[in-house]
Amino acid sequence: EMDDLRLAPLMREMKELLCEQLGEEAVVSIVDEHFLQLHRLFVCLLASAEDCQRIWDSWRPRKLLSGAATATWRDTIDAGSSRLVPRLKSCWNPMRLDMDGMSLEIPSKWATKEVNKAAKCMPGSHWHEFARIFGEVLEVDLVASHSGITQLVVRFADSSGAYAAYKKLSGRCLYKSHKDLSLIRVVYGSYANLLGKALRGVTTPWSCQAKDLTEPGGPGGPGAPGGDGPGPVFELFPLRPGERAKLGEVLRIVPWGPSIITVGKNRKCDLYVTDEMAGVSNSHAELQLMQSRAAGIRLFISDSSKNGTWVNEHRLPKGAMRELKDG
Repeated sequence: EMDDLRLAPLMREMKELLCEQLGEEAVVSIVDEHFLQLHRLFVCLLASAEDCQRIWDSWRPRKLLSGAATATWRDTIDAGSSRLVPRLKSCWNPMRLDMDGMSLEIPSKWATKEVNKAAKCMPGSHWHEFARIFGEVLEVDLVASHSGITQLVVRFADSSGAYAAYKKLSGRCLYKSHKDLSLIRVVYGSYANLLGKALRGVTTPWSCQAKDLTEPGGPGGPGAPGGDGPGPVFELFPLRPGERAKLGEVLRIVPWGPSIITVGKNRKCDLYVTDEMAGVSNSHAELQLMQSRAAGIRLFISDSSKNGTWVNEHRLPKGAMRELKDG
């Protein structure tokens, strides 16, 4: 187990070693927000795919902190790869839903104006011009979210703007300088729904994140298990009597992303549940992708809660895994 006191020297040693291998300016940032939960760090590098491939084996694994810790280079997002956009296309809006908006998390210090709750961005302003990169813009809002984060909510004239943003932003970072970087987290859907969620303080950290775009097998590896295409995309959404799932509430799990997804009330969970009446524990359940030659890729759930987890009205035994199927 790695505590906070040892995490800082671990990251410092990782940065020093990577800079020795790739150049002194190679490490833009190391993002540690998922470390305590998943023991996973996201390292943003300014380096070629060839150089990453060259050093990849030296990190599989690599002992750090005088042997007290081990780091393994698990997967890679090559933001300059010609394979990134085709892979993104295969995941875009399979249900053909209305997609005229996006909600992008930015550091509050980047907001260019003080936002108490919500503020409109007028044409010609910095963030309005940023949104226009992707298409014709009708409305742009800045909405204050949790500590240090502001939501940039954009309404495009049609779905082509959201699609252009999806292709250009997914799997990448925004930064003002090498020392001021933000991993892109963005949700796409109907503008009205996204703005409503932002105003209510509802976050959906699973949608269209970089973790959904990683390449198994390291730099230059195949795009999905088996190398025969993107593989199945599993979609989960809440069910309410007489209602359809709302836009922005769909959780997509993909074979080239993380194999385990955590669910709970804790903000560090991959699927963060905000409904206090739902009886959800801080760490409620885990969704896990498993692959076999006979059955292919399947999705399973296991219970990690105090309140219990049910599948089709049957409570899961502790320690057991249940396959999730359509319906």
